[in-house]
Amino acid sequence: MFQKRVTLSCDTGPEPYLLFANRADIRRVGPAEYSTVVTGQQNVIALDVHLGKGLVFWSDITADRVRSAPLHPTGDPQVEDSCLIQLNGSELVPSEFDCFPITVSCRLSLDKLAKPLGGFTTVEVRDLASSGLVSPGGLAVDWSGDLIFWTDSGMARLEVSRLDGSARRVLVWRDVEKPRAVAVHPGLAALYWTDWGTRPRIERAAMDASRRAVLVDSGLFWPNGLTVDYPARRLYWADAKHHVIESVGLDGRHRRRVLDHGECSSYMSDSISLSYGFHNR
Repeated sequence: MFQKRVTLSCDTGPEPYLLFANRADIRRVGPAEYSTVVTGQQNVIALDVHLGKGLVFWSDITADRVRSAPLHPTGDPQVEDSCLIQLNGSELVPSEFDCFPITVSCRLSLDKLAKPLGGFTTVEVRDLASSGLVSPGGLAVDWSGDLIFWTDSGMARLEVSRLDGSARRVLVWRDVEKPRAVAVHPGLAALYWTDWGTRPRIERAAMDASRRAVLVDSGLFWPNGLTVDYPARRLYWADAKHHVIESVGLDGRHRRRVLDHGECSSYMSDSISLSYGFHNR
């Protein structure tokens, strides 16, 4: 192991790409490619990835399943071992996807940081949770603790399991009506989720469900598309009823409107999902 302060150049490294679902498929689009990762699904509503493990996870609200598949044909990531950045003392995301001064803790030579990912291919799908689900509408991966979290608005609860679906348990069930989106901050061991119930709100808790608190509970209707901006320590969401995109500090202060009705109504006629991208900046 070594630690060294480095500044990555945005002129090298992998091309940015977007991983998205169109209900039936999970696809990857980049500057020079458009490919299918997983196909033959019924209604994919949420997805997340574990880049260190080379896995994609998603929930299907028609099949009522939480599933996973390898991002690569062998199920192994293209970058061996784990290169994580240190940001404010916490391990966050694979370093080859960011271009700002970081501290690298790694068992690889630094030239591996610029190694691009290979293309995706259709792979075998694995059910991680296939019973006791009614409407699993949100999903998030803790790549530090190797956990997956999901919401179920039909069962009115948040659940957690290991990456293989084992050790599954209900994490939050009291004072929850229609939990929807969920996001995590592994560096803070924090969990965030939205609730579409009679009192729409955005809440946070520790990953063991302790220290629960409401961050936002006014001016909301259908808060969805929850995502964390780790460097800025802010939480973003879209409200598909009010046609706005907003953000707030992770402490619940300094709420801001990012896009208003006139700017984003054409993008919000249907359900919306946001994701904090791993990209060259």
